Amino acid sequence: MRKEFVITVAAAAMAAAPVAFAEQAAPVAPAPAAADAVATLQKVCLPVLRGGAVKPAAQSAGFRLEDGGWVLPIAGKQEIDLSPPDHSNPHVCTLTIAADAAEGAAIRNALGNWAASQSPPLKAVAVDAPVPGAAQGWVTSTWSARTPAGVENVVLTQPQSPAAPSKTGQASPPASTLLVSLAPA
Repeated sequence: MRKEFVITVAAAAMAAAPVAFAEQAAPVAPAPAAADAVATLQKVCLPVLRGGAVKPAAQSAGFRLEDGGWVLPIAGKQEIDLSPPDHSNPHVCTLTIAADAAEGAAIRNALGNWAASQSPPLKAVAVDAPVPGAAQGWVTSTWSARTPAGVENVVLTQPQSPAAPSKTGQASPPASTLLVSLAPA
């Protein structure tokens, strides 16, 4: 009797909320660009900003050297271009993420979740704030914290709308820019 009651209640609940049960059964995988952006931040940018060598970090994260720059293909025409710290910007690691416009929110959310999970957590300074002086439709999100290694900032600048078609009529993936900086303490 008790088993039948539980089954009946479960069946009624599933019938009343099929969408909720379907969402729980099949978790949504993160967008490839979002997952790769966070992995690059964690595996390449932060270790290099803390004094590690670029080549082994980039290669271990799947980047390859093409035409003098580090590139990580994601899917189709999507890719991440890495500009590691150099003499002119020793405290900045830049990722240019060419991905579908639909992945913009996923990238921002993944970075926000990563920032909140750090120790100490990076706090959101701005989320989807208009970019001063930029064309309309560009926003920036920033997270920051004072860490034992120094002040760490993560800044994401991205378009809010899909890219305009090129001369060939094809829309190219918009490029979001992720800047990771670590100013020594």
